[in-house]
Amino acid sequence: TIEDFRWLPFLDGLIYEAEDAALGGGASVETPVTNDDSKFTGTGGVRMKDGGNHITFYVTVPQRTIRYELVVRYESPSQFDNILLTITRSQAVSYLCQGSSFTGTAVDGSVGTLPALVDFDSPFVKPLPCQLAGSELIVNLTYNDNNVANAADGFFVDS
Repeated sequence: TIEDFRWLPFLDGLIYEAEDAALGGGASVETPVTNDDSKFTGTGGVRMKDGGNHITFYVTVPQRTIRYELVVRYESPSQFDNILLTITRSQAVSYLCQGSSFTGTAVDGSVGTLPALVDFDSPFVKPLPCQLAGSELIVNLTYNDNNVANAADGFFVDS
């Protein structure tokens, strides 16, 4: 269930926690040290400090074939502008939705970079085209740079 004090009041969906996602390239699970636990969902998050660190979420589309929004909650130092977001389908599909035809594993508009955010209160929201109910999306965040002045802080993903 979604707890209002722990998330966005308009959220109507599912939360996938970073600490439960598949990690690679040295990304590590952390329990945040803060006096304001209401900023976080779950028990922690994932810290990415080096190039090649990545987090992969496997997201099952809920029971309606409609448009969805992907919301990523994270914080980063201002110089972190090199986080690549990619979204694909785990299997090729073919379906119609709202007058448009969708085929294959690609998700339209699914590649881009995340902007630097220093506060969870303004999460990144990515509108997605219609998604087939029951299909699985692979959402991947990859940090692509080793040249960071403040690598000790890194990029922290909550959900």
